[in-house]
Amino acid sequence: MAPHKFLRLLIISLFVAVATVSARHSPGIHNQQTHNGVPQTHITNKMVVRNDHGNSDSLNKICSKTDHPALCIATVSRFLEGKPTVDNTFTASVEAASSFGHHALREVKKMAQRSSPGMRSTYQDCIDFYQTALDSFHKTLEAESGHDLGTMKTQLSSAITWIETCNDEFAESSGGPSPLESISNKWQSMASDSLAIVDQM
Repeated sequence: MAPHKFLRLLIISLFVAVATVSARHSPGIHNQQTHNGVPQTHITNKMVVRNDHGNSDSLNKICSKTDHPALCIATVSRFLEGKPTVDNTFTASVEAASSFGHHALREVKKMAQRSSPGMRSTYQDCIDFYQTALDSFHKTLEAESGHDLGTMKTQLSSAITWIETCNDEFAESSGGPSPLESISNKWQSMASDSLAIVDQM
């Protein structure tokens, strides 16, 4: 990785670390709860079949306060269990974003295998960025178990940054748009919606 790229990633990592420490020491924020050292909330790749629970108005109200209401409803409803509340809608939104992220990671790995030698390092960087973004979604749900809103916001913002960094890599390497732009844009939108739901807590 080029020195200027390494420096940029170092700056991003330092920002996330400082923001996380700051969030954990903010008033009114609780520490993460664990059971035998295992976070009580975790990401699952299992898709929940949508139940016709007749609470679409509640979900519509929550999603209407995001930047992408239609996307929010479509993605969250597939992972939502029980009557929609802000808390379980948030959990579903992060699980949906994580599930989509695993799909995005599989796609970039396939593209990397078919890429030209000159672009393989860029694809490998994106694989690393996407994996780091997925880690941020996991940490978001860990923070949710302790209702640590500051860390939840920090980790979601971090995920958005790492996803966008992949697009930046392609712009620098090829001078053109990223072949992952449509995937990245949807993934960022899902993360953005999760952030908007945090603000309703």
